[in-house]
Amino acid sequence: MNTEQQFLELPKEAADSPVKNQKIPNKKPLSGILVDFLSKWEALPAVEDRLKASVDFMRSTLAQTGSPSFKDFWEVRKISLPLFKENINPILRSQFWGEFSELSAEARRLKEILDEQSSFAAEQIHLAIQAMEADVENYQNLLPQIELPAFPVHSKIFLEKKDFYFSLQQELELLNHLASRINSLRKETVKIEMRIRQKNQFFERLSLIGDKVFPKRKELIKSLSEAFLLDVEDFIAKNFTDFPENRIPVYVLREEIKSLQEIAKILTLNTHCFT
Repeated sequence: MNTEQQFLELPKEAADSPVKNQKIPNKKPLSGILVDFLSKWEALPAVEDRLKASVDFMRSTLAQTGSPSFKDFWEVRKISLPLFKENINPILRSQFWGEFSELSAEARRLKEILDEQSSFAAEQIHLAIQAMEADVENYQNLLPQIELPAFPVHSKIFLEKKDFYFSLQQELELLNHLASRINSLRKETVKIEMRIRQKNQFFERLSLIGDKVFPKRKELIKSLSEAFLLDVEDFIAKNFTDFPENRIPVYVLREEIKSLQEIAKILTLNTHCFT
């Protein structure tokens, strides 16, 4: 197909659109980069200069780091197509049209690749949320499988209430894990390009899981923190009084304090208790 045939077969949008002072219809907010480009583009007097600027801009949008700005690409292509109807050098018209065609094909190819990647990523998020929904449903059966971190075994206070602390912390280990996964999946959902409806569905499912995780986690942290704080205060009251006969040896106290500090780092305590 020769240049004239290509030109005659320009899309209808190019043939029907006005050329003079061509601007993008202000239907949706434009990106700052596109607004800046248009202000310079509209000031160019020659059609050839506008076409060259359009080609350079379109190429830069596809080459940018991360996801290409397809919206900016197609907007610039749209306002530039009518310029091919202008009276310009046939050789330049052919050159620019060839570049337009190549860039358009490249944009479509990149869009297909990114759509496939986004589809795969969205499917992975769906499966991850599905697994979490199952974990929440199977919550009580999962608890016995949760491994606890190693606690100091030489703390008298801790050993006296070991079962209580183990029970709460074991449940918090599971809730902490679920809370971390919820937050991580929320961030992943924000980053991935997908349909708004699908993204909102993911957020809704994560929110429902969160309603079963975060309030329970908050309440357990409060209970654990209050209990630990009371035990520490009781330890202080019993061992740091004005009566020497009530005190145990200093080296024993030192070891107990050290153990309590280690335990405080392991338990899921609120900020008030930990400080």
